[in-house]
Amino acid sequence: DSKTVFYNKKDNPLFEDIRFFREDSARNLWIGTNRGGVILYNMNTSKFEAQPYINDTILPEDGQVKAMEIDKQNNLWIGTVDGLAIGTINKQNFERKTQLDSLTVFGISSLYCDPNGDMWIGSEKMGGKPGLIKYTASQKEFRRVSSVSGIIPKALLMDRNGILWIGTGQGVMAFHNDSIVSSLTENDGLLSNNINLL
Repeated sequence: DSKTVFYNKKDNPLFEDIRFFREDSARNLWIGTNRGGVILYNMNTSKFEAQPYINDTILPEDGQVKAMEIDKQNNLWIGTVDGLAIGTINKQNFERKTQLDSLTVFGISSLYCDPNGDMWIGSEKMGGKPGLIKYTASQKEFRRVSSVSGIIPKALLMDRNGILWIGTGQGVMAFHNDSIVSSLTENDGLLSNNINLL
């Protein structure tokens, strides 16, 4: 007996402004919202599960999830206005980070786990200006990407050739071997320079 169920403002205001869906290694869906924090949809029970540990103790008071990703080790990465929260799914080992590569980081704008398992972190404010940080999983090391400084990375995606495409408010940039190798703007045919999704 299959029936469509709608989750909306009338039934539950947390579902009014969903920003992210991410699937973990157990095939459960993690949902990041604009003001309601993080919610888990358990695929085995077909039920939504509140995440009070994350929402009440880890996230900022406003509950805004600005970016969200799950890495190859099944860690949940949550970008907030106050920095980054990282922890293993189904464990209470989350920690908040505002210092990455010795820079104070606020306003995480994007998170992307590449095919190698490395995490790319876009920030609105990093040591006074926006930029990109790479977390190399094998070395457990955060490193600022100096060639992407002064730009807010809004969306990130790596192609099969290892080129990281970066959506910004100034168009799309292609990053490879520690440098910007190409950029596209409205002058090149984009409909808008404001790229929020790749």
